[in-house]
Amino acid sequence: MSFDPRAHLAGLGQPADAPAVRLSGGYTNEVWRVGDLVVKRYDRTARPLLFGNDPLAEARALAVLAARRVAPEPVHFDEAGGVVVYRFAPGRPWNGGTPRVARLLAAVHATPAHGFRTLPIDGGALLADGERFLRGARAGEIARRRPPVVRCGPVARRLVHRDAGPGNLIDTGDRLVLIDWQAPGAGDPVEDLAAFLSPALQILYGREPLSEAAEQAFLDAYPAPLVVRRLQRMRPSYDWRMAAYCAWRAEQLDGAAPEASAAYTRATDALLARL
Repeated sequence: MSFDPRAHLAGLGQPADAPAVRLSGGYTNEVWRVGDLVVKRYDRTARPLLFGNDPLAEARALAVLAARRVAPEPVHFDEAGGVVVYRFAPGRPWNGGTPRVARLLAAVHATPAHGFRTLPIDGGALLADGERFLRGARAGEIARRRPPVVRCGPVARRLVHRDAGPGNLIDTGDRLVLIDWQAPGAGDPVEDLAAFLSPALQILYGREPLSEAAEQAFLDAYPAPLVVRRLQRMRPSYDWRMAAYCAWRAEQLDGAAPEASAAYTRATDALLARL
């Protein structure tokens, strides 16, 4: 049976007179805007290997972040149907100003992560996670660039987004809002810093890698020096895992989505140039 987002909202007693406009982005779930509401219907059969795809996790993240105003305002969650409804964040995708992103992520990382899935944070676990993707034509090349195992040391796990790329950062004018909370977890804040600074996420969201000055401005603005210092040690592990993933995705999408495949290839090359 086809899903009607307007009928879903009407059943909740929410305004449903506006047309349902399909929103772009991602390869997994269906997302519509109906007036000032967003209706996100999860594909419950999808199992993305790196980031995850969990409607309950998104609903929980929006609920715990509501008071901080750093994520969309939650409206309703239908667990049985895998449907999350939240307020539309009006604005445009982030287009510059890395210190603002650092402050946004710091606000997210101030949130405890009780009840969220536990993420790998140690260097050995991160590299093992990346080895799952060493299965294509570039597997040998990427395996040879594997960095040494680095221990992260004691970490207070916090809520992390994991996909804090430009397309998920909405500039509403007075603040930034982080959207698409389908893969959060209890992890090291370093993961979000490494993701945003990664040339891969910048490329995959249609931008050029950040300049050294933009990166340094971001690090200077993030208010937890211990996390920044840990990032310097752990970043090669995160970059290598992402390189393995991007190479696998490039091969997986080749033919079916050639433009996306090319973006993943470019992202892989940019990461390998750093390692």
